Amino acid sequence: MFRRGGGGGLKGGRGGIEGEAIPLDSPDPKYQDYFNQIRERIKSKWIYPYEASSRGIGGELAIEFGIAKSGELQFIERRRSSGVELLDDYAMRAVQLASPFPPVPDAISKGGLPIHGIFRYQLLGSGLINNYLR
Repeated sequence: MFRRGGGGGLKGGRGGIEGEAIPLDSPDPKYQDYFNQIRERIKSKWIYPYEASSRGIGGELAIEFGIAKSGELQFIERRRSSGVELLDDYAMRAVQLASPFPPVPDAISKGGLPIHGIFRYQLLGSGLINNYLR
C-alpha cells in the first residue's frame, strides 16, 4: 500500500526496485527522452509555495524515487532535506501527483527504475522565483 503522506513509500521498502539510482539529469543518451517526460510531468505539478517565496526562503533537496515497469510510483524517499519542511513536502508531493508516469521502455530497463532528482527553489535578484529540477 502506497502512503501518500510524509516521506514514506511502499511498506517493506522499494517495491522490488533494485540498483543504484540514476540521476534525472544523466547525460547518457538512452535516458534523455524518457527522463524529459518524467521531468515535465513533475514540473507540471510542482510549485514554489507562496509561504516560502514571499519570505525569501529557498533551498535544495534530493529525492530518490522508483518507477515500476508499468509507470506507477513504487517508492519515494527524501535523501537530503532543503532544511525547510514546507519546500521538501511540496517537491515530494509533486512527484506523487505526477504518477503514474509513462511505462519504463525496455531499452532503459526490463523492470523498474530508481531515479535520483535534485529540486532547487531559488529566488532571483529581479524578484522572480525559480524552481529547477535536475
